[in-house]
Amino acid sequence: MNVNFGKAGAFLGDFGGKKVAIVAIGGLIAGLCNGLLGAGGGIVIVLALSAALPDDEDSRQSLYANALCVMLPLSLLTLSTYALGGNIPDGFLGADYALLLLGAAIGGILGAVITDKLSSRALKKIFAALTVLAGVLMVI
Repeated sequence: MNVNFGKAGAFLGDFGGKKVAIVAIGGLIAGLCNGLLGAGGGIVIVLALSAALPDDEDSRQSLYANALCVMLPLSLLTLSTYALGGNIPDGFLGADYALLLLGAAIGGILGAVITDKLSSRALKKIFAALTVLAGVLMVI
């Protein structure tokens, strides 16, 4: 089975059966992580796309942007499910949330600009370091 992702996913190329399975299972696991933990789906998406893409500069740098394209609707869907279940505390969407969102927006813009200036190897190291750091902080 070959899947063509069209212009929107042209950099992914045509996937054969094994790569389709990797991406589909990665999507399922990402959704489970987001729904169960409220986080972690992006890491799984990046890993799944990494396994399916060639390891060159253009693909590596586009990978993170495409992972975000998956994570935005996934996060909105997960947030909606949490909200419908009554799992968002009253008053949460106040000033603290606005400050967090402002910082995240500025960081996201800076990160997107910096990504184009970094090598594939540097991006891999940064991603690995943040993943390990997050894991260690969750345990301690």
